[in-house]
Amino acid sequence: MNRLELTLGGMAFVLLAAGLLVFFLPEGVWRTLASRRSRWASQASVAGVLFFLGLAGGGGVLVFMAAGDLLSGWQSRRWVPVEATIERSDLVEVRQIRSTNPAYRFDLSYEYEQAGQRYRASQFAFGQVASPNREAMEQERAEQWPVGQTVMAYVHPDDASRAVLKPGFQPKAMIMVVLGFTFLVIGAWQLRNLLADWNGDRLVPAKSPRNTGRDRPRTPSRRRG
Repeated sequence: MNRLELTLGGMAFVLLAAGLLVFFLPEGVWRTLASRRSRWASQASVAGVLFFLGLAGGGGVLVFMAAGDLLSGWQSRRWVPVEATIERSDLVEVRQIRSTNPAYRFDLSYEYEQAGQRYRASQFAFGQVASPNREAMEQERAEQWPVGQTVMAYVHPDDASRAVLKPGFQPKAMIMVVLGFTFLVIGAWQLRNLLADWNGDRLVPAKSPRNTGRDRPRTPSRRRG
């Protein structure tokens, strides 16, 4: 994740947390913070706006992060295969979002020739390929990606400076796009509903008028014989 993605993701998390905090805040405390005549007097609406704004923002960040890898990976399946030579082969430690244990990914660079010119690239795959099993990653690096190894790189047909060793997209990128788009749609839909009915008037059923004796239909009385 780059700095922009971290910043946007952090803002979305803060909004989510603020929405939950406002929702669970005691009603008496909220009344002291917001005047009854203020637009922000509706505690449920304020909490909902903060929460669903954070949900939509977080979904947008997920889509923003994975859409590029998904599109480039899809296109790379038609790229031109070219022989390349591994120049640098290392493992890099990365942090996992849902675990305190580190994971590891390949950090490679390779050279190839296209149309009489030499190029250098470092794209291993579109989407992060990481594993917490360092021993298995080290073994794969030693067997498949050692320095000096001749491998097949896939080069963009219109831009020879772009290449990748593993064409196609990672399943994680597709999951992130679908999940992010779902959060974005749900958040935007709920925000629309909240702004259209800020005080929740549509949620309260209309009171039906009481039936009186005058409202009851009269039945004809039987004549006595």
